[in-house]
Amino acid sequence: MTAGNADDTFDLAATTGVLTLAKPLTIGSPYDIEVKVTDINSGMFDEAKVKVTVFHAPRGNIFPREVYEVTVDEAQGAGVVVINLGEKATVDDSVILRYSFVNPSQEIEETFEMDASSGIITTRRELERLAVKSYTMTALATVLATFRADPSDILPNEVVVAVTVGDVNLYPPDFGNNGLPLVGTVTPSASFGNIVMQISATDKDEGNNSAIAYSILPNSLTDDSTSFVIDKYTGIIRLAVNMGLTTQERFGFDVEARDNWGAGYGLFSIANVFVYRVADYDYVILVAEVEPFIIQLNLQSITTDISDIVGLNVEAARLEPHIVEATARRRTVRSAVNQDMTDLYLFGVSPNDNSLIDPDLLYSTLMENFVEIQVALDEYKLQTFKQIALPDALSTGLSSCEIGLIAMGVVILAIIVIAIIVVFCIFDRRNKGQSPSGSENMLFKPDLSATPSSHGGSSIIETDRDLNGYMVSNPTYKEQNQSNVKSEVSPTEASLQDWNQRGAVQLGM
Repeated sequence: MTAGNADDTFDLAATTGVLTLAKPLTIGSPYDIEVKVTDINSGMFDEAKVKVTVFHAPRGNIFPREVYEVTVDEAQGAGVVVINLGEKATVDDSVILRYSFVNPSQEIEETFEMDASSGIITTRRELERLAVKSYTMTALATVLATFRADPSDILPNEVVVAVTVGDVNLYPPDFGNNGLPLVGTVTPSASFGNIVMQISATDKDEGNNSAIAYSILPNSLTDDSTSFVIDKYTGIIRLAVNMGLTTQERFGFDVEARDNWGAGYGLFSIANVFVYRVADYDYVILVAEVEPFIIQLNLQSITTDISDIVGLNVEAARLEPHIVEATARRRTVRSAVNQDMTDLYLFGVSPNDNSLIDPDLLYSTLMENFVEIQVALDEYKLQTFKQIALPDALSTGLSSCEIGLIAMGVVILAIIVIAIIVVFCIFDRRNKGQSPSGSENMLFKPDLSATPSSHGGSSIIETDRDLNGYMVSNPTYKEQNQSNVKSEVSPTEASLQDWNQRGAVQLGM
């Protein structure tokens, strides 16, 4: 030192150039020190001036809090003010502070900057919550040189600033289908209220910005949207019609997923949904030697891998514990359920026109690529693909109890028909019965308005009136009645007339 150190306040190391204090500093004019450096070999030298300013050291902490937590919204660009530490410092105006970061990481230096005189921290670039959700940095307000025993210590003139990147609703819901239709199936016997499928979308935002509500959009071109209803918050789609009352094989409609619980200002996405009418024997079953819940957790990745291998859109309709089959009386029947294995029911959709792929074609395609599929999905221990034979599907469609009831109904119906025929024959025979002499058919219909006569203690009604379509057809009796001549009758005729009279009395005529 060549000047400015008359009272030996400073010491300067001749070999290292480190300037240190030898005496306490006093507040006042700054110290102006002149330093000279010389090359000992050549004698060449250079000189420099060092200005030392003494600041007033405040008592206690400069910042009333050790940690400040702030939130900065993402996608705001550079230059956004994070915090103004100069406003937080509790010192009088006579104290001059200098602000800086303490041991900042490269990420902090690239993302934030601090004004040394004001203590204002701003962003250097746009923040993205998906990349980094929060930052933590330590700021230093320098008053004088301070010895730090542990770099992690928070000194009285330091403060920690924790920055959380706030969520802005930037991302709409995502169905995760890469633009492809969402596909479901329904059986021909399904009825109103049956669950068809459940759709799901995800949102990269947080809080209400990621809360999704679902709805089916009305379609003015077709009425397929009216055949289904959807739960607003779960995405479960149910039938609103009875499939037994329609022959339609495919239904198409659009589903909307909107964040902020479906509010009008929420972001939304729309997906096409196709529902196919598929019988049980039109599925191809994938047998896996793992438990059903494992397949359920990885269902999307399994069907995606299979689709990529075979070049078709292979979808899963349902899964269930493996059915162990056995042969009885030349028929394949269900004998047991293995809970440690899974049957996954698959169907295929053409990527060209979204039509249902023939199950035989799908089965043959899957079997041709089975080795490759088995290797790709080795962790699921795939056993085989199989089809449900049509006769088996139809024969197992009715239980033995149901078949018995149908047979009983057929027998009862046959008995009723036979009984009706027998009763009809009996009444027909009575209406067409022969007379006692066997020579001529006679039908009698008594008339109480006629004049009776007595014979053998019996009253005989003599008339030829037609009552309700019945005529007395005995010509002899008719002739006698018309001439109004009474004569003796034979015993046979008397008996016949007596029987006729009794019938008239019983009828109340």
